[in-house]
Amino acid sequence: MVTQKDIADNLGVSIAVVSRALSGKAKEIGLSQDTVRKVLETADRMGYVPNANARILRGASSYTLGVLASSFNDPFLGVIIGELQRIAAEQKYSLVIEGLSNNTGALLKHQVNGLIIVGSCESLDWAEAYHANRIPCVCIGHTPESDWVQTVTVDEAAGFQLLVEHLLELGHQHLGFIGGNSLLHHQRQQHFRRFAADGTRDEWIVTSDASPTEAGREAAQALIEQSGPEKPSAIIAASDIRALGALRGLLDEGYSVPLDVALTGFDDIPLAEYAIPSLTTIRQPIDAICEAAFRTVTGGELSQVRLPPELVVRGSTTAQYISG
Repeated sequence: MVTQKDIADNLGVSIAVVSRALSGKAKEIGLSQDTVRKVLETADRMGYVPNANARILRGASSYTLGVLASSFNDPFLGVIIGELQRIAAEQKYSLVIEGLSNNTGALLKHQVNGLIIVGSCESLDWAEAYHANRIPCVCIGHTPESDWVQTVTVDEAAGFQLLVEHLLELGHQHLGFIGGNSLLHHQRQQHFRRFAADGTRDEWIVTSDASPTEAGREAAQALIEQSGPEKPSAIIAASDIRALGALRGLLDEGYSVPLDVALTGFDDIPLAEYAIPSLTTIRQPIDAICEAAFRTVTGGELSQVRLPPELVVRGSTTAQYISG
């Protein structure tokens, strides 16, 4: 690893000169702009990287953020983590990524300046250590009510209103819902019940705790089997990945989507556009969500953020989109 002494030896100057130039304190010892420029150029050419531990001991920022992912198998969360990595690189931050189910206190040893939780979180008991150390925390998703963990999400109620209104405009009067039993899916089910109140029944709301795609397949088949002669003509899934599983389940049961049953998801993961038929869904503004979370956890104003959703209409609800 290149050290400040290596840079000093290369330039034939003292370590103090290099240290002041790299720390932005050149004026303290009267260094010329030309000398500072040469130090910075040499440091860059030699691949010098500041010692993070030394910076921390001096009370400086580690420029390191912790990221706790609720799942590494959810493609939607993968897109979020990728965007956070892009922003971190632009802002000269490092990310340390762990799973939420692992030792969630392990990130403390990295002297993180902030914590971003990716995905909804059922409990915040584990996070007290971060609160005690005054480490700002933000969740991209939902958490139990907290006055110190901020949340950044899309306005999901508005998203479900868009989905229900879209299906009603197409003439669907009987609406079903499939999801899981997580905090996130419970809240999404409540939004569905609110906006589809006159067009749904309890037996048209099915949940499953299997893996997301298998859960979607099982839930769609169970919904069809238990509905009796009067079945929903449209189904809203709590997530795109479950909608894709439901698509398979409906096709296995001999139903055409959208001619027999219309289907929607929520999130707009990359695969949604490439399904056959392509999936109508709610697009979450990933760029804006990640930028807001990053800004909040690195010293921005602490507040709950709700961003507007976008309805993306594709072939799973409108037949004209099947070949277009």
